[in-house]
Amino acid sequence: MSKEKIVKGQIEKYKENLNTVLEDDNVNLVDEEILKISEHLDKLIVEYYRENKKCE
Repeated sequence: MSKEKIVKGQIEKYKENLNTVLEDDNVNLVDEEILKISEHLDKLIVEYYRENKKCE
């Protein structure tokens, strides 16, 4: 499996996890867990686009 597909799969997983957490009305957007998920998701998105650009 290509690195691009792996990263894209990880992005989808983190996106789903973040959306699930954010559906809770009592969630605090500065909660440490949410910040970690969001930060890792940001890094994966940047990595995905860097890899995607290399393929062009």
